[in-house]
Amino acid sequence: MVKLIHLKNDWKQIAREPIMMILFLCPVLISIIFRLLTLFLMPRIFQYFNLRFTPYLPYSLALALIFCPMMIGIVMGFMMMEDKDAKIIELMSVTPLAKQGYIANRLVFAVGATILHALLSYMIMGYYIFTLPTLMLTIAILSLLAIAVGLVFFSVATDKIKGLTYAKGLNLIVIFAFADLLKGDFIKTMSLGFPTYWIAQVVLDPNRLTGYMFGLISCMFWLVVVLQIGKFKVN
Repeated sequence: MVKLIHLKNDWKQIAREPIMMILFLCPVLISIIFRLLTLFLMPRIFQYFNLRFTPYLPYSLALALIFCPMMIGIVMGFMMMEDKDAKIIELMSVTPLAKQGYIANRLVFAVGATILHALLSYMIMGYYIFTLPTLMLTIAILSLLAIAVGLVFFSVATDKIKGLTYAKGLNLIVIFAFADLLKGDFIKTMSLGFPTYWIAQVVLDPNRLTGYMFGLISCMFWLVVVLQIGKFKVN
């Protein structure tokens, strides 16, 4: 059972590590920067080149939302790496909480932090296109993506230095959100298997159910892949 004291301990762990604190706050900071860009800079640029800015506005919201699970997932991976180095995960196996309880705490943290950041980013961007049910479905996809990113990050990285390197590489999947704007059928076809593409599709057309369905399926697929071939073991 996840208790409030465990969430408080998670927050203390983040607060004492500057890198994790910066990563944890990044989604909000990125949303503020994107909001300022969409309000002041980008319209000027598009006006200078005689282009319409409105069709590209949803992509800024999609990018802001995608960065929420990406950053939270990396923070979750960092926390689990610290616990592994400190032998805390091994100690948990002989406590009433057990490994399953430890994993539940980490998943609750990732989901809760993603929900918080997604709502803040959505409000900061000010592009209100979701109804309550569609917003909840979108946040569900984002939460699953955060868990997948955290488990991938924890499975691959062996220390924080390598972790930061892998984090930069992992963030490349954000590019798939812009697959429709890129030339080349190969990139567009490959993007279909990544949640970031479907999150962008949801933002572009919130009334289209296939975006939510394939977004959830792609997240579940990558979760299964991570649990099957990654170093992270649930049992």
